[in-house]
Amino acid sequence: MKSLLFAIPFFLLGVMTKAQPSQVFPEKLVMALNHPYSLYSAQSPWFGFFQYSNYVNKEIGVHTTEATYLPLISEITNPLYIDDAVKFEMLSAQACGVDGFQFVIRYTPFSDLKVLSRIIEAYHRVANEENIDFNFSLYLDFHHPASVKQDQMMDMMKMQLKYALENTTYSAKWLRSERGEIITLTGNTESIIDELNISNVSYGTIQTKIENDLSYVETVDSALVSIEKFINEPLEYIYQTRFPRSKNYINKVLSKYAGIWNIHVNNSTVDEIIPSLAKKHNKPYVQFLSAQESQFMYRKNKPHDLVISANKQTGTFRGELENAVKFDAQMISLNSWNNLKKGNFIAPELNHGFGFTVLLKHYKDKWKNNEISEDEILLLAYNTTKTTTEVKSQLNLIITERHAKKEEMDKVEIVTYLTSEGDVYCNKQFVGKAQKGMNNFYVDIPNGVVTAEVKRENKKVYTVTGTTPIKDKAYRYNFLINTYTNQDQKYLDQIIDLAVDPVVRQNTMRFLLTQKQQQAYKEAVRTKVMENINTLKEHQITSSSLSQKRAKTNKKYKKEIARILGSQNYSIWEEIEMEAEELSRRRHASYKEGEVKGQLLQPFEF
Repeated sequence: MKSLLFAIPFFLLGVMTKAQPSQVFPEKLVMALNHPYSLYSAQSPWFGFFQYSNYVNKEIGVHTTEATYLPLISEITNPLYIDDAVKFEMLSAQACGVDGFQFVIRYTPFSDLKVLSRIIEAYHRVANEENIDFNFSLYLDFHHPASVKQDQMMDMMKMQLKYALENTTYSAKWLRSERGEIITLTGNTESIIDELNISNVSYGTIQTKIENDLSYVETVDSALVSIEKFINEPLEYIYQTRFPRSKNYINKVLSKYAGIWNIHVNNSTVDEIIPSLAKKHNKPYVQFLSAQESQFMYRKNKPHDLVISANKQTGTFRGELENAVKFDAQMISLNSWNNLKKGNFIAPELNHGFGFTVLLKHYKDKWKNNEISEDEILLLAYNTTKTTTEVKSQLNLIITERHAKKEEMDKVEIVTYLTSEGDVYCNKQFVGKAQKGMNNFYVDIPNGVVTAEVKRENKKVYTVTGTTPIKDKAYRYNFLINTYTNQDQKYLDQIIDLAVDPVVRQNTMRFLLTQKQQQAYKEAVRTKVMENINTLKEHQITSSSLSQKRAKTNKKYKKEIARILGSQNYSIWEEIEMEAEELSRRRHASYKEGEVKGQLLQPFEF
């Protein structure tokens, strides 16, 4: 019956043009790319890459990014049950200004798709059962290796998508257009066909081909329609083009699809082309947003090279948010929530902090509600390792300067949003006068701890200290942008509460905790987390003080838990904690075994 009901609207869809006017988005939304496996649950194959033991693992090569990040959730609790894990992701994303997730589907050569289905189903089920105001959509990225042919890539992506939609077809949490179609952004769209695959054809060649032969739009469309037919579900495609200067091509795309988007190119004239053409076609424009370009990339055929995308700290991020306001984008596509490996995430993490969250929420108020915030901002951003930093295994750094210059990425950035002017200082040196509104300053700090201040009438109003020092020497490169703001504690408290709530709930049921004991338990966790975070920021992974201070903090934490629970209950609690840690180790070991056999997708494949 289901297939019959679907066949009728799909037939009608086939005879309707994609250009038919429709209300695509129900409201303005920030939708973040979500890699479903990037989840702090022992039921996800990636959880081992979230843990402290991975972050301080000196055996991991200096040319990889797997040990450059540490999600804050791993400092708060053991790996969560899948329902608690997805709930935490949704609620913490909401706290950071995100309205929903776009589940990423792309070519991946591995076999176990049931894990993907289980995680996405859990997101929908928990969102519905807990009545969480959160949406889900799809992101189909057609980038794939040159060695993989179109049919092979499409077959794998279709199967992934089929599993992703399994058990969720009728979920009210799918973000749908007015016509009832699931909103689906495409990425690297032209690569869906072999002769336009960016992996084996140059950008310029592809641009020349599509400009000289607009029938490629029809060829791409046929491939996209074949996906809908295979999964038996209509999709509302928002088309990504990599060629904003090709106006005839864009006009052809806009005549067929519900909307369009492109990656920010840091050129104001070019950046205006897509939104202006979308407006002429009465189609929505989607604004791309990325916390930073990829941290760095390692090329197997050139083992002594490390390719780094230069970032002007939060400069590009703010520029993209300003474009969302300027061009009245109907959706912001955030790349990403949890792509930890690449570095462009905003999920709560040790290095990135909450700077990108603070900026997103500030601009979102103006973009969505036309509200001018009264919350003042002092933000500090910098890289803890510079392009000149000495590391254990020195590599040849190749800097790509698409969004910033090499010398800019080594500077310290200070951003202010003030309701009245103030004087800005860095390490007690006057930097400049910040006017009312948004301002930014860039200074050279060779090494050490960095402090920024705002003063009015020679009195300190805000002080922000970057406790992670800029290093002359380091064990490994880490080009994750470090941010610190005057609002960090507020967001950190929220994240700790969200992560510790399921733990307190379980222990309340187990030990019949009173309200006073529950509060004391939360406070014990908060104290431990704060102390461990500060220790991690202040000490390199090679420092003996790091492990010593953490051991001291954890010992003090356990002593406080024993006081709260009593000796008998504490013995049970300690045994459960040890069992949970052992289970996590065993599960991680089994995933590693699967990795050796080539059966599991790992973060480096994204």
